[in-house]
Amino acid sequence: MRNIILFIHLLVGLQLFGQRISSSCDADSNIIMQYKNDADRLALRRIYKSNLDYKNETAIPDQLSDTILKVLIAVFNAKTLPQVDTITSLLKIHSFPSPVLNDFHFRVDTNLSWSKNLRRSILPCNEPKIDSIIELYHLKIRNAYDFIGDYMITLSSDSNYNLFPLTEYIEKIQGIRYCEVNGFIGDGSDISDSVKNDRVVLTYSYGWGDCPAGCIYRRYWRFNIYYDCSVEFVRSYGSKLSHQEQHKKLIKLKPNPFRESIHIMDLESSFSYSISNFLGQEVISGISENGVICNLDVLNPGIYILSILYEKHISIVKIIKE
Repeated sequence: MRNIILFIHLLVGLQLFGQRISSSCDADSNIIMQYKNDADRLALRRIYKSNLDYKNETAIPDQLSDTILKVLIAVFNAKTLPQVDTITSLLKIHSFPSPVLNDFHFRVDTNLSWSKNLRRSILPCNEPKIDSIIELYHLKIRNAYDFIGDYMITLSSDSNYNLFPLTEYIEKIQGIRYCEVNGFIGDGSDISDSVKNDRVVLTYSYGWGDCPAGCIYRRYWRFNIYYDCSVEFVRSYGSKLSHQEQHKKLIKLKPNPFRESIHIMDLESSFSYSISNFLGQEVISGISENGVICNLDVLNPGIYILSILYEKHISIVKIIKE
């Protein structure tokens, strides 16, 4: 059925190629929240790509982010373009989560009284610089555990920031081995932008095929969004979606966060799996015959990447150990 829908979209799309239609840059709060991270992430990418002065600031400038958010909403609202339904409803394309906007970690010496406090999630920890940062950015200790003779501490915020200057500052505090923004393994679907004098160009891409090592296949959809919020579909190109092996079945799992086991739902056949930490190191792998991945109590609390291989398909999911 999905192949038929995509085929119809492609046929109808030929009739609307290059057509500029009216749209709206307004949406309810639920839709805005769906694309807020994309807008902040694209703004931050542009800051570093264009070497703007904002790169030294932790705040992501509203004037950059809001422009991208409006054009993302304009595309979402351009429902008369069949390509919009493909990228928003069928494939649900968002920006690949790099850079991360609200999560970073540091490795710290265990011989410091304040690092022991952090390890026990005690705040304030009595290191003035760390305490002021936690208060200023409303950070929470999301994870703290022993790591090769040191402590690994992960801090997170409910708001989005340019974390790179913040991690550079923290890395200079005595006792901290290194501090870096958390990252994601591999590759995936994405959105990119290019700002022109009269419009913004958005390119949506859907990637598949061994994306943990770099997606083998990728399909692109390009749109012009003008500052009156009208939208023009430019073209689609790249790998064709007709190869069913390209489609990833979206898996559902529970619970997440987990403690001892994870139940993978809607998979009738056996599958192999691997779990990697945020450094890209595989920590657990195996084969499940009953849809359950067991014996996960050996993992330290934190964020992991679960890769599942089944019927020549690969699905990648972020999981959290409590």
